[in-house]
Amino acid sequence: MKNLNKKKSFHSCKESGHTPLGTALPMRKLRHWISIIVLMVLTVGNSLAQFSGGTGTQADPYQIATVANLQLLATNVNNGNTYQDIYFRQTADLNLGDIYGEGKGYNGADSSWTPIGTYVSSSDNNPFKGHFHGGGKTISNLYIN
Repeated sequence: MKNLNKKKSFHSCKESGHTPLGTALPMRKLRHWISIIVLMVLTVGNSLAQFSGGTGTQADPYQIATVANLQLLATNVNNGNTYQDIYFRQTADLNLGDIYGEGKGYNGADSSWTPIGTYVSSSDNNPFKGHFHGGGKTISNLYIN
């Protein structure tokens, strides 16, 4: 007959230096990797959802279907993304008059469209180096002050 009263000695993982079963990474490292994965998913999701469609190739250009798409393009280029050899196609008529124009800014100030790409000097510029096809559509009420 076995002695059932015999106590076994257990050590915590911290004391023994071993990793418990089912946790291959310490929690700190696990949280770190989860953060990186979430960031990657968000980055990929944002880059895929930034325009109304397309992949940016000549056969499947990014689609500019809304004023928000056009604003995003301008913002990205002016922040340094040249979109070198990336293709865009406007797929809808865009009216900027609801957002931009004389008296449409904060407290009745003028609200001016920011051009896509800037050139201040040879060392201070953000050019657009992609391909933009208007698709026979219009951009109306464009106001630049």
